[in-house]
Amino acid sequence: RTQPRPGANPQDGAHKGHSRICLQAKTQASTAADMVASTKQFDIVIYGATGFTGELVARYFLSQSETDLTDASAIKWAIAGRNKAKLEKVKEELKHKLPSVSSVVIDQIPVVVADSGNEDAVVAMVRSTRCVLSLVGPYAIYGSLLVKACAENGVHYCDLTGEVVWIEQMIEKYQAVAQQTGARLIHCCGFESVPSELSTMLAAETVIAKTSKAPSEVSMYFTEIQGEASGGTCASVFAMLETSTNDQLLRSQNPFFLTDEATRNDKRALVSANSSKMLMRYERDLKSWSSFFIGGSVNMAVVHRSNYLQKNRYGDKFVYRERLAAGNFFFKALATIGTAFLGVFLYFSWTRALLKRIAPAPGQGPSETVMKNGFFTSKALGYDQEHKLASRVSVRGVGDPGYSLTSKIISECAFCLVKGEYSDKSAAGTTGGFYTPASAIGPALAKRLNDKQLMLFNTRVVGSLARMGNQQGSEWGPEVLGRRPNDNEMIFLYRLQKKMYTRLVESPERYWNVMLSHETADFARISAYWCLDAGFSTENPGDDLRSMGELGLECLVYFAENFPGEAKMMKRNRGGYPFAKAAMAVARALSELLHLVDEQKEKGNFPVAETMYWHLVQSDATFFQLFSLMFMIFEDEYCERFSKDRSLQSSARKCSTALVAELVDVVKLKVLEALKQSPDTVDDLALLCQNGSQIVGKPVQEDEPKDAVERESSWKQHYVSRKNLQKLGKQWSSGAPQQKMLRPPSFLVHPSNQSENDRPEVQDCEQEVEPNHDLFAGLTVSVALVDQFPRMTESERREGSNMGAAGSKENEAAAMAYVDRVLEEHPVAIFSKTYCPYCDMAKDVMKLTGVKYHVVELDQKNDSPTGAEIQAALAVKTGIRTVPNVFLKGSTLGGGSDVQALYQCGKLDELLRKAGLL
Repeated sequence: RTQPRPGANPQDGAHKGHSRICLQAKTQASTAADMVASTKQFDIVIYGATGFTGELVARYFLSQSETDLTDASAIKWAIAGRNKAKLEKVKEELKHKLPSVSSVVIDQIPVVVADSGNEDAVVAMVRSTRCVLSLVGPYAIYGSLLVKACAENGVHYCDLTGEVVWIEQMIEKYQAVAQQTGARLIHCCGFESVPSELSTMLAAETVIAKTSKAPSEVSMYFTEIQGEASGGTCASVFAMLETSTNDQLLRSQNPFFLTDEATRNDKRALVSANSSKMLMRYERDLKSWSSFFIGGSVNMAVVHRSNYLQKNRYGDKFVYRERLAAGNFFFKALATIGTAFLGVFLYFSWTRALLKRIAPAPGQGPSETVMKNGFFTSKALGYDQEHKLASRVSVRGVGDPGYSLTSKIISECAFCLVKGEYSDKSAAGTTGGFYTPASAIGPALAKRLNDKQLMLFNTRVVGSLARMGNQQGSEWGPEVLGRRPNDNEMIFLYRLQKKMYTRLVESPERYWNVMLSHETADFARISAYWCLDAGFSTENPGDDLRSMGELGLECLVYFAENFPGEAKMMKRNRGGYPFAKAAMAVARALSELLHLVDEQKEKGNFPVAETMYWHLVQSDATFFQLFSLMFMIFEDEYCERFSKDRSLQSSARKCSTALVAELVDVVKLKVLEALKQSPDTVDDLALLCQNGSQIVGKPVQEDEPKDAVERESSWKQHYVSRKNLQKLGKQWSSGAPQQKMLRPPSFLVHPSNQSENDRPEVQDCEQEVEPNHDLFAGLTVSVALVDQFPRMTESERREGSNMGAAGSKENEAAAMAYVDRVLEEHPVAIFSKTYCPYCDMAKDVMKLTGVKYHVVELDQKNDSPTGAEIQAALAVKTGIRTVPNVFLKGSTLGGGSDVQALYQCGKLDELLRKAGLL
């Protein structure tokens, strides 16, 4: 079953290629336990609400319409624990942390008191509800009586345990009685193991939909994890080690531990293949190194139990591996070594006691900022019976995985249970028992998490396709051949096509300022410098740019501004190709891949074209990144051809247009082959093209000094690798004096993209140029660029200088030098007048985006120069009347809260790229 990507027109028929497993689940017939729901006081009881995660769950319940306490038809819920006073304190905390929720509503939250060691109290609590959401761990110590009561009384149950030894004991003791009473009990309903479960389910179902056969393997990789270790998880690990025998711990390492004895015997030969090795290994299909993932053994046991409960739907010889692929090679090496040492420390009781003292305690948790900025990303790769990559599932979890996200995941699990949203792949819809998240509620849970943007799933078919774009074939059915662009993509593509057929109405002054090497040369529309120094084939830049209109100019400007080292290397007069003309040929090839134009130079059929890669073109930035990638691949192809073709070396200084066209065709085919593998991002495409993520993901280099490009180049530049080419480009700049900081180009603030210094006559054109899309449209944040700040008057400038000289002339000079150094060395400088937590948040954001930053807390700087002098110096340097909290290379995002808002809505990266920082 497939469904279109978000925004696609459902009337377009079967959407192909980007097929997704339909995340819909049937609500099964009510069981006897559900029939008596009307006799229950509550639908869900949150047991353990006084803990850190328990309070987060209660907060999530208060935010959902499904659990609205003022709606009589909504889910009825209560908080429970062993201490009534602490439960009432939780309600007071909720009032403080949720000011938008009426205190009257919070006061109405029912409270249930039950000690986990008092069986009568536990049974009474269980009989008052249809489902218990348990957060009281370690579960081996505090959870057994609760599981027993739920199983015997037909009450559903979900928890966050990862204690597989205890899970196996509960299954052995209470599986039979749960089947009789209709109780569905689901363990591991948090970050451990829901992402692994749902990713495996979607990857396997995609392979089944494509090949009509079960997969041979699913490999799961956590590519990024940002968050704090959970104190409850640490306590559960310690409890499992202390309450289990050595034999139990040894048997629990079997990936089939949570199946039955017969299955373990039958699959004994598969144990080694399903075990995660401690050593690092290179993952060919991921194009990354991976290391041992400490939570993988639990997740592997749960995934294999899902396969067991679904009668081997994933295959009777199914292999599941889980690894960590976050960070660089050295981080993974350290993680491997650290995991080995951790295992040794956990083994001995005396070293375990030391770990207990430094591990986070249960009930404690991270700050609100840390939880809000936390996330994880993962990729699951599904392989068919021929061991070929057939599906890819990319997931992004929003919020701290161990706390914020986990509290929401288990809440959604409980909602699925009380609403009877069971999977039809197992017996969960008709029979009680111990289930896993995927086997009981997998499709419904995935749909809920995706719809509420808690976990965003991106599922794709992978493999050689006979039909890609305009190519025809019939190897696969229509369900896997691609899709048409959705509404958002269509609007963007129309805008790109319009720019192609719009004559130039803007002067290429931006490109002149970036690329021209002569300091004394003033901008001129027609000049010998265009040919000598700017990489054009004639003195009139329009001759080269005409073929691609405004779109071609924007491609060149983006490349020159974001890759100045590479651009100046590629356009130098070194016996190479016509730089600008080659760039236009590459831009046209990209336009053909996107069906903006066909091979006869007529308008393309992108509205009805079906591809596997429309998701890559969502904005100007992604289009220009694709262009940059293809242009650098062209450079590689040219250098390779030049090193082998002696006739080319002895030919005239400029290579022929025919050779440029030939090389561009090679680039187009190479990129098309990579696109057929359906990469998730442009960075992934760069890796598939073997150009590395540094091509499109590297930080922007500082503008190179203009005298640097006057140095002699040699023919050896044609023989160096891409890495050495970039290194050489950087070296040209490093030896020369640094440029003074200039005001940002005024194109940043003019929607027409015309410079203040250039008001050219508008040439004849078919249609006017539409203003660029406002990046901040609809945002309720304060955003200002330098040109929008009121400029300082001369008296104000003198006043600032006087303030800076309040201490001494030496301090004023030191402050000026300090500001100069900070702005030259760091693309991002954060100046804070008063300390606030948002500064730390901004630092975290900069770390996430890979931008180098520097922080100055003005009022806490005790050395010389003082904070006041630095503030005055900064004001004088920039000419800004007031110093903003965040100063970005001449443009500001406003205060820390504004940065936070931009980051949360996903606009920060786009702004940083626009400001020339990424």
